[in-house]
Amino acid sequence: MVTDHTMIIYKSDRRTKTGERIVSTSRWRHRDEAEMKREVRELQYELYPTAQGYRIKFVPYTLRELSKSV
Repeated sequence: MVTDHTMIIYKSDRRTKTGERIVSTSRWRHRDEAEMKREVRELQYELYPTAQGYRIKFVPYTLRELSKSV
């Protein structure tokens, strides 16, 4: 099913309480889960390799998140 997603990119960082910090948050419109997985693979290969401590997560964009951004 095509929907909007929020992609969050984390970097491991021992200075923070959780052990990682948010590097980037972006909204992707009109993508299904397979397309998002493909984008994550490409980003991990090219810009944000896991060997350097990056982690990429995507979640469906909900109305609750929409109300937070207003």
